[in-house]
Amino acid sequence: MSQAPNIVDCSSFVKYLFGKKGMWLPRISIQQRECGEVIDIQNILQGDLIFSTGKYNWFDTDPADNVGHVCIVASRETVIHASCLKGGVEEVSLLKYIQPNRFSGARRLVPNSTQLLTFEIPPSMEVETSDDLRWIILSEVAKIERVVERIFSCSL
Repeated sequence: MSQAPNIVDCSSFVKYLFGKKGMWLPRISIQQRECGEVIDIQNILQGDLIFSTGKYNWFDTDPADNVGHVCIVASRETVIHASCLKGGVEEVSLLKYIQPNRFSGARRLVPNSTQLLTFEIPPSMEVETSDDLRWIILSEVAKIERVVERIFSCSL
């Protein structure tokens, strides 16, 4: 379990920040790269994630397709990331992470769309996957259907 916000590495920092806004992400950068929409580096926006190689690299099936670091786009020129080497969170040049020998992809987790829905979930209900959310919604719909059924059966 991460000790964020007191102690973070790059991926736990990203997980923590997005979690504060209600978005669950996996813990490890290679897993985080599987989330969201693939975007071209020319189309990045604030809040997008940039993946690169790092000191220690993870891979799924192809060792050449690895990820060792993740950072969050702060502007067209900078990213924010947690640096294990420097021991803290810093804002640095984006150029460092998009060099051809380091760049491993970019993802957009928050769609650029008006179709984004948000839900308020009581703190007592933990949501880690879409299945958790599905069951919460279905149970609430079932409660509403029972109330509606009682109302109509009483009015007859």
